[in-house]
Amino acid sequence: MIESAGKTHRTPVSVSPRGEFCSLRRPAAQVRNYNAIGSKRTDPAGAVQRVTTCRRRQRFLQRQNLPNCGVFPQTNGHVDRTAAQLAKPLQIVILASVPAQFENSSARFIDMTAVSDVFQATVAQSRMAFMPFVTAGDPDTETTAAVLLALRDAKVDLVELGFPYSDPIADGPVIQASYTRALLNGITVEKIFAMMTGLKGQGLPPVLAMVSFAIIFRHGNSRFIREAAEAGFSGLIIPDLPADEAEEILAAAKASGLDLVQLIAPTTTARRTSQILEASTGFLYCISVAGTTGVRRDLPPELLDQLRSLRTQSSLPLAVGFGISGPEHVANLDSVADGVIVGSAMVRRIAEAGSPAVAASAAGEFAREMAAAAAAAKPSLR
Repeated sequence: MIESAGKTHRTPVSVSPRGEFCSLRRPAAQVRNYNAIGSKRTDPAGAVQRVTTCRRRQRFLQRQNLPNCGVFPQTNGHVDRTAAQLAKPLQIVILASVPAQFENSSARFIDMTAVSDVFQATVAQSRMAFMPFVTAGDPDTETTAAVLLALRDAKVDLVELGFPYSDPIADGPVIQASYTRALLNGITVEKIFAMMTGLKGQGLPPVLAMVSFAIIFRHGNSRFIREAAEAGFSGLIIPDLPADEAEEILAAAKASGLDLVQLIAPTTTARRTSQILEASTGFLYCISVAGTTGVRRDLPPELLDQLRSLRTQSSLPLAVGFGISGPEHVANLDSVADGVIVGSAMVRRIAEAGSPAVAASAAGEFAREMAAAAAAAKPSLR
């Protein structure tokens, strides 16, 4: 109950079991990268608000930590606010179990999405997340579906599903060849969505679409995002969408409950880095080297410096891809990254298989090896 003069209004809130970060907010734009999940309610002042609450109410963020922010006790499905408080453009945050380094920070918070739920879980377990990349439709959707189920059984944390494109953006020869095979065998956006729809309810980990903006644009921006969400995707990775041109897609993705993950390279300037951090949700995709995807023997030493710098600038999880192919690469990222993405090494194993069953077995075996390596490495977030 708020101890202040004036009539008190009782605002109903919905309770969600998901996540540690919670908010009842107005207006939405006041904190970037924070899109609470929950029911829309109308308070006595007529303001529509989105609500979510946390599993454990241990402590609340102090009012002075964020601009235009108030913190209110929440009990029995409501918060109490005075008329004076309702009249102000407040953001109300109900928060528990904040990572220590952000407890007194005004930095943005994590979106409450399936992707952020994964990273919250891995950080709580003091381990990195593992995300394999798979080409959709290589050589056919039957094989891809079998591989996705095998990755589920191997308990990978996330999956990156590539949409084949005739002019790949940053893909090396292994993934380019997989795209060519899939396209020659007739893969389409519609077939990928149909495959994913058929796997709904099968307990897949969150799946993110790695897709060229040209494919999205040709399909229709709003239509693609809506159908991707309906098919069961949890996020989008669009390598040819510049951060400073991502506003429309970011808004549509958030409206559909999808994360929009941005890529950042070793050559990214400070100005561009700031734009990327503003436009990315879910996690930050950190490219380990300047160039295309592919298996490499060693990771560049400057990558570690970049990851440490990014950690001081953002609370987003940092996932490293391009060139990650074995447990030794994961070990080198201990305490400076929060996840690893493995593409070419996984795609090659699938390509070498002669049937869906063999492909699924090979993918599952490799995934278990890499997941074990990720579980042994500490995340940069605490």
